[in-house]
Amino acid sequence: MSITLPDWAVETADWLDFEWPDIDEDELGEAADALWSYARACDNATDTTSRVVIDLAPAYQAPSYLALRASWDVRLTPHMREIIVNCLWLKGELDATADAVEEMKRDCLAELRVAKAHRDGAGPRPGEASGPGEAFRPLHRHRLEGSVRRFEEETGRPLVSGVIDPVEDRTTSAVKGLYMEEAPDKPYDDSMPGLHLNTDAMRIASKMITEQANGSLDAGSVLAMRVSGLTFSTGPGGTSGSLAYITQPVVEVLALIARMPPPAMDHAHRLTARRILSAAHAFDATEEDLAGRAPALAGAEGGRAGAEEGRVGAEGGRVGHAAPNDRAESAGRQVPPVARRQPDRVEPPPRERDKWRDIPTVPDPGRPPKDPGYDADTPTVPDPGRPPKDSGRDADIPAGPGPGYRPAPEKRPPGEAARPWDRPPVLPDPVPPVGAFPRPPRDPDDHDAPDRAKPEPGPGKPRRPRGR
Repeated sequence: MSITLPDWAVETADWLDFEWPDIDEDELGEAADALWSYARACDNATDTTSRVVIDLAPAYQAPSYLALRASWDVRLTPHMREIIVNCLWLKGELDATADAVEEMKRDCLAELRVAKAHRDGAGPRPGEASGPGEAFRPLHRHRLEGSVRRFEEETGRPLVSGVIDPVEDRTTSAVKGLYMEEAPDKPYDDSMPGLHLNTDAMRIASKMITEQANGSLDAGSVLAMRVSGLTFSTGPGGTSGSLAYITQPVVEVLALIARMPPPAMDHAHRLTARRILSAAHAFDATEEDLAGRAPALAGAEGGRAGAEEGRVGAEGGRVGHAAPNDRAESAGRQVPPVARRQPDRVEPPPRERDKWRDIPTVPDPGRPPKDPGYDADTPTVPDPGRPPKDSGRDADIPAGPGPGYRPAPEKRPPGEAARPWDRPPVLPDPVPPVGAFPRPPRDPDDHDAPDRAKPEPGPGKPRRPRGR
């Protein structure tokens, strides 16, 4: 609470020629409260935006989300935290300064009370210009000035040089860092396949971040309204008192905080919201474009499928015209769907003995002509008593090579011995199956009959007794 000087204190201060310290501790406390409210609002907005960006990961699975996280977490959030820390730092120092001002004023008021007692108790006698109390005036003035000087050395100058100047520099640097971050020209990469984006969730997140931007901007407006009328002076002269070198920097730094950080933080929040919203719009536009081109893409896909079917049909035709031996060989095994084309058959060169095949032969006059056959010119007449030849067995067997091809037996001249590979295979005698010759049933009354016949030991081999 600000200390108001009573009339006797004002008269005593005038008697001592002492200038009362013109600084209002109540306004210092009010400025500290305004900074605390603004810092808390900015911190809540920053935390909310960070939580929204982190929770957006399942709905925003795209390469641009990594760039969004890097922009917010690495390049924007540190500058915003710097501004919040500066506000809290200045708030604490202003509270400490207000306490120091109040303590200084209490010391000065106590000294003025002592000086008043000396002035009233040892006043001038009748006919004298001054009394014995005049001797205490330098002492009281020195004590009062000492209290003010101690406040300046312990609180005033450290506040200006050690707090206000660094706060101004750091706040200005943080604001420049926030404005240096700009949205890229193409925040959404639509060339990546398999993207998963929930545009509804992205729009909701963008709206929430925009609300945080509005909240931080409103908090800045409230701060500017609360600190705009503070002069930190109790007299009519405003900040023209002896402590103006302390109060004037406080007024300037508060005006800087109320003017620069709110728009910069609003820019950071809106930039993040705009990047998310532009990615959602770009993804929706890409989906609509793909939906519009779906019939054309389907037609092109059908054309490619038809061309593939034609190619497979051509390969099947080539397989169907393969050699007969190839078809017969592949009849009993699984063949691939597309067989390799067989090369054309090349006739071997004629052998030496085949050169004399076409030369006409001259009959030997001393050799009788060869009998072409006793039935060469005799027509065959079917025998009425002989049953007709059964031709149904081989009716379905094709003559040429094929799945059912069976070569005809080779004719040999009469009297020629049969070759080993022409003889029919000799099969072993069939083994009777188990149980074909069952054993006779055992007589249940014959207990001496052995279960099976055991060989008797030889003459030189004695029987080994059992149980040893």
